[in-house]
Amino acid sequence: MEKSSETKSVIEQAAEDLFNFAVDREDIKLLMAGLHEAADIKRNAVEYELQILKIISVGWAISYYLENYAQKDLIGAAYWRTIQEFSKNLSETYGLFVSQSFDYFQILKDRLETYVNALHQKPSAPE
Repeated sequence: MEKSSETKSVIEQAAEDLFNFAVDREDIKLLMAGLHEAADIKRNAVEYELQILKIISVGWAISYYLENYAQKDLIGAAYWRTIQEFSKNLSETYGLFVSQSFDYFQILKDRLETYVNALHQKPSAPE
C-alpha cells in the first residue's frame, strides 16, 4: 500500500513528535521556576544548558529505548535531521540578530562530546 504525500509515515511522525518534545520549553520553565530565587547561579545559562541537555537526551533515548526496534536507526536519523534543520534556522536567525556567525548544531555536538567524555571517565557509574 502506497502512502499519500499528505500522510506521514510512522517513522516521520515519531521523529516529529520526539523533536517537538525536545524543543518544548514548558518543562524547562517549570524546572527554572523551582530554583530558589536567592541561588547564586546564572539563570540564563542554566536554562540554555537544560535545553541542550534535553535535545541530546531525546537523541540518546532513541538509541537506548528503541535498542531492539528495527526502525531505531531510521527514527534516529529523522530526529537528528530535524534537529539539524532547526539548528540551522536558529543559527541563521540568531546570527542576523547579533551580526556574527553562530552554529547551534556545532554547540549540540560539542556538548554531546562533553557528556560522552564525562561518561567515559566514570564507566562504573549507574545508568
